[in-house]
Parts: sequence; C-alpha cells; structure tokens
Amino acid sequence: TPSRTATVYLDGVPLGNATLPSATYGASNVIIGNGLRGKLAEVRVWSAARSATDIASSRTRRITASAATLVGAWPLSDGTGQTLDNAVGSSSGFLGNSTSADSADPAWSSDAPPL
Repeated sequence: TPSRTATVYLDGVPLGNATLPSATYGASNVIIGNGLRGKLAEVRVWSAARSATDIASSRTRRITASAATLVGAWPLSDGTGQTLDNAVGSSSGFLGNSTSADSADPAWSSDAPPL
C-alpha cells in the first residue's frame, strides 16, 4: 500500500514530517494547534509537495484562493466566534475541540504575525 509523507513548516523551516497511511487527505482532515503554544497568522494545506523555494517565497504573504494545489488556507486572525473560515473551500473549522465555545478554546488574536 503506498503511503504519503506530510511535512510541517513553521516560518519556512521544516519542523518534522510523518508518513501517513494511504488514504484521501484534504482540508477536512486537519487539526490545527493541538498543544501548540504561540501565535499563527495562517495555516495552509497543499495537495502536492512544494519546494523549499516555493514555501520561502510565499510564507510572508496571503495566498490567493486560486493557487494551484492549495486545498485549505485558514487566516487565523480574521475571525470571530467559533468558526475558522477556509479561504479556499468549504471545509471550515472551529476553535478548540468542538463547535461549542468552552474554556479550552484559543483566543482570536489581532496581533498575529503579519502576512
């Protein structure tokens, strides 16, 4: 069974990678920030591998929804309430572990790193 490798980058630097079992992955399979401490401006998911040059050239600017192979982009400073809007498609997310507000939810931040 073929497998896929996913690499997580932070500020253009790879943090690590994992081999994923063969399956269909997309924006609806993403969990952002489980245990993360810090501030994020945007999270992006691509359906194809990107080069280090591609990542470095686009990491400090907003991506257009029509970018090839982009399946999810969540601007994390552009929201209110529980919903994380996906700028690319219909796979919106939510803060915390459920669609209901609770004390474990992260707070929206207006001073996230600039893009």
